[in-house]
Formats: sequence, C-alpha cells, structure tokens
Amino acid sequence: MRRTPLHRLERWLAGIANVAGTGAALALLALTVGIICSIGLRRIGIDNEWTYDLVLFSMMWTAMVGAAFTAIRDSHVTAGIALENMIQGRSAAVVLGILRFVIITGFLALLVVSGFKQTLGSLVDHKTTLDIPRWPVWVAQASIPVGGLAWLAAEAAKFLKRVGG
Repeated sequence: MRRTPLHRLERWLAGIANVAGTGAALALLALTVGIICSIGLRRIGIDNEWTYDLVLFSMMWTAMVGAAFTAIRDSHVTAGIALENMIQGRSAAVVLGILRFVIITGFLALLVVSGFKQTLGSLVDHKTTLDIPRWPVWVAQASIPVGGLAWLAAEAAKFLKRVGG
C-alpha cells in the first residue's frame, strides 16, 4: 500500500496525540507520588505544603494532555454520540461529522489562544503560587495550550482518517 501525503499527515498528527499520552502518564505518576507523599508526610506530622501544588499541577497536566490521548482512541466523551447514532444515512453522518469537527476545532482554537495568552502573562509577570515553595503558575497554565494543541492534532488525525477512507 502506497502512503499518500494525507495518510502521512494523519499518522504524524496521531503520533502527537500518542506522545501526549506518554506525557499524561508521567503527569499521572507525579500525581500519584504527590498524593502518597502528602498522606505519608501528614501522617508523621511533617509540613507538606509543597505537595498540594504538585498534585494540582499534575492533575492539570493529566487532564489537559490526557484529553488528546483519549480523543485519538475515540474514548473521549463527546456531545455528538447521541446525534451520530440517531441520524440514519451515510450523507447525514458525513455532514454531522464535518459539523462536529468544525465546532470542536473552533472550541480548541479558542482554548489554545486564551491558554497561551494566560500562560504568557503569568510567565512575563513572574506569577507564583502563594505557598512557601512559590511554584511558577505558568507551569500549570501551559497545560492548557499544550493539551489543546495535542487534542486538536488528535481531532484532525481522526477527521483525515475518516475523509481519506
């Protein structure tokens, strides 16, 4: 089978979503370690203020980057589930698929742009958390544009796969 440029693009975009899955797994590992440290340190009476932000930051990265990984595998819950199953006929399903792609692409584009602006603002202003460790806030906020771009890549890969056959 000869690989067309469209097929190569679809595979490349799907690869981005798969890399996002690795990032989500690492963030989930950090989340687990943070929770275990928090419980253990609290149990023996040691101040564990730093674990709170570690857990929150890890949860943000797990959720935002993990969305791309679930989207590429069609495991992500979407609003189109009921409509796509109710509509009969191939042409109606194609129209709904295109409409769904346009809506989700618009949403993700807005998410990426606003997330990038928010992250950049925090980076430039040197915003930090209020806890003693003073974590930089942009680290958590960067999960929004990064996850949004990876999710957008996953949606584009699925769309190209459906269009390309």
